[in-house]
Amino acid sequence: MSYRTYNIPMSAGKLTNLPVVGRYVRPLKSQGEMTLYLDGTEAGLIAQGIGVHIPEGVRSIGLVSPIAQTVMLAISDLPVDDGRLSFDSVVSVRNEYRSFDGDQFMVSGSVAGDGTDWATMLIKNPSGSGKRLIITSITVDAQGNVVAIYRGTGSPTLSRLTNSGACANKYLGKQTSVSTYEQGGNFFPPAGAENVMYLVNDTNKTPFVKDFQNSPLVIPDGGYFYMGIISSLGELHYFVEFEES
Repeated sequence: MSYRTYNIPMSAGKLTNLPVVGRYVRPLKSQGEMTLYLDGTEAGLIAQGIGVHIPEGVRSIGLVSPIAQTVMLAISDLPVDDGRLSFDSVVSVRNEYRSFDGDQFMVSGSVAGDGTDWATMLIKNPSGSGKRLIITSITVDAQGNVVAIYRGTGSPTLSRLTNSGACANKYLGKQTSVSTYEQGGNFFPPAGAENVMYLVNDTNKTPFVKDFQNSPLVIPDGGYFYMGIISSLGELHYFVEFEES
């Protein structure tokens, strides 16, 4: 295969995997926006006339249409320049739509250790929320200290609470997240927590930014995201961005 067209029957709201995997996919005839899936993971929006360059190594390509329709697709196993968008561009378009829909959220704050515990923040996705929290990026300034990031299941509490509340919507005026945040101090991560990574930002206080856009962290219903510095005297300044789905 170098370049072929396919007519793909699609049911409303159901994932349809394409018959072949190529490096370029473009809907030639379709109605409305469809959701693109790469290896079973939601990757962005696609519509008639928008060509998408698929990263190497992808094993399956799928689409979800909001309506029942037959979509005509052009699929090529070679890169094509005709109206192509890169995968990063598709992610950017997707994020813009998610913000307009009120599905993107953020939380920020600053907290210091009190000399006996570690400065800590926590985002909880309550049991029964029916939502997944998709962590897309974090920005941290820990003034040269090591930052430990964990995730787990349950509803832990901090030993010292200085602030808490709802996580804000990126769209001003839209409803807040189903999740809540807490900040304060804790001696150790919650029992059973899974370590995700350690971060170290330099002593010049340059913020560390970790972008998870292409491979996000997912906190399911009943889970939590936990971040704290490994120092009883340090300060944690943070900004976390995430989606709900």
